[in-house]
Amino acid sequence: MKNVYQIPVALLLAGAASAVNANLIQGGNFDTQQDLNDFWTQASTISEPTPNTSGTFWDAPTQTAHLGRPGYDGVSTLTQAFLVPTGADHLKIFFDYQWQVNRPNVEDSFRVLLLDDNDAVINELLSEGSASAVFNTTVSFAMQLD
Repeated sequence: MKNVYQIPVALLLAGAASAVNANLIQGGNFDTQQDLNDFWTQASTISEPTPNTSGTFWDAPTQTAHLGRPGYDGVSTLTQAFLVPTGADHLKIFFDYQWQVNRPNVEDSFRVLLLDDNDAVINELLSEGSASAVFNTTVSFAMQLD
């Protein structure tokens, strides 16, 4: 089974544009633990021997969300539903992310998907494996969907 390791998501924003710009993602800056708890759905198949340490967590010093745990198999997800306003002619999606400090022994993957309201994939925005990833460096991602 693939691991999903600690991947801090520093900023995740999506905006729709037509005549008016709107930020569709709430709590995307992860400024506080409440941003993570109030606006994001967290799930994990990781079960660790230490209680309350699996899956997703918020890191106060860096104000980032972390996914997964080094050394443990499983998948961690962080999702948020949002509505694209009627009449929007494009969607801009941008965020920063960073792989953990050390390359894992077992291949990991990081994916960002845009799903419809039935959880069908509209667009795979990003798919990256740890074999080709840059570690301990913040990477900025930006895409516009027309």
